[in-house]
Amino acid sequence: SEAAHAYLQLLLLQHIPRDMRAAVSLIEFIIKISALDMALATEAYHVSRVGTLQQSLRVLRDRTHELRRLVDTDTFTGLASHAHILHVLERSLADADQSPVSLITADIDRFKDINDQYGHLVGDHVIRGVARRMTSVARRNDAVGRCGGDEFMVVLRRTSPASVARFARRLCARVGSYRFKIDGIKIRVTVSVGVAVAADGEGARPLIARADNALYRAKRDGRNRVVVDVPSGAESSTPTGHDDAICHRPAAGTR
Repeated sequence: SEAAHAYLQLLLLQHIPRDMRAAVSLIEFIIKISALDMALATEAYHVSRVGTLQQSLRVLRDRTHELRRLVDTDTFTGLASHAHILHVLERSLADADQSPVSLITADIDRFKDINDQYGHLVGDHVIRGVARRMTSVARRNDAVGRCGGDEFMVVLRRTSPASVARFARRLCARVGSYRFKIDGIKIRVTVSVGVAVAADGEGARPLIARADNALYRAKRDGRNRVVVDVPSGAESSTPTGHDDAICHRPAAGTR
């Protein structure tokens, strides 16, 4: 500190014989040396503090990144969280320009019956298994999220309506063709899928509503199927703008 260096100057001056204290140059030399020592000590202190602050910033950035990852991830399945998948959808629609955006909503058919018959632990295993099957179909640019319970969303970008329909059928069939094995129990599950292709300038809420309506149609029409809602004027493989198809037919005698 400055007080310590002033005290050092005083000690040095006290040890100079009285008959030499008139030597101004020597006194000035002592003052300069002690001032230099103080400057060096101050610089070393600030360098140490800067290093400590930089380390603290790195730790803070790492913690912030981890917190963001936890907020953006559904820890139960490893998929995007509900809040994050909605954010991805809104951002994709805002950046869409000439790039098509589509939304897929899906849920597990008769999931309550699975919980009631086999218990919630088996139900949890089924949810995680369906999540894995869905991500195995998704491409790198697709975002797959869980909306809670047994409900899922997939945001697809730069994909034509016809390609989205094929993707949805493939996703539905990938789940329906798999037999889950949990503690000796073998279960086949299916999903119903609703698809909505975004119209120009359409927002997230109306797009979600159309995808949900398509999903309800899939449920109403027998489950284990895909219903696609394509806005008028968009490229489509179905002239009516709607596509309804069964995804997977389980073999006889299987659940």
